[in-house]
Amino acid sequence: MSFHLACDLSEIITGIALVGGALMDDSCSPTKPVSIFQIHGNLDPTIPYNGGGKFNVPDILGSFTTVNSKFNCTKTTDGILPLNNVEQYSWNCPQGTQEKLNNFLENGHEWHLEYTKYILRFLFDHPRS
Repeated sequence: MSFHLACDLSEIITGIALVGGALMDDSCSPTKPVSIFQIHGNLDPTIPYNGGGKFNVPDILGSFTTVNSKFNCTKTTDGILPLNNVEQYSWNCPQGTQEKLNNFLENGHEWHLEYTKYILRFLFDHPRS
């Protein structure tokens, strides 16, 4: 649902955050870039990181970068953060927006309390300029 808001209401939605989801629609065409923060677990059996599963989802990294693909976002980081056991990717996009994907290694589809803190921090830090 969050992806659809970013795709269809980018004039008023400045940022979204989601946990364990994937963009299932190829017709995403926002008119403005939207800040996106996605949290995933590489062991998620419901929405597998590499795609497939019972919902036949696309791979997470591919679906994640689809929303702002036409805005020429610039990749800034990718790698594993050893302290948190997180594989992190981020891109800077126009108008002060950013895309950030945190793939928590050894996590599944469950919600962790720390996710709430990450999400709130990201959304408050990324108003559209």
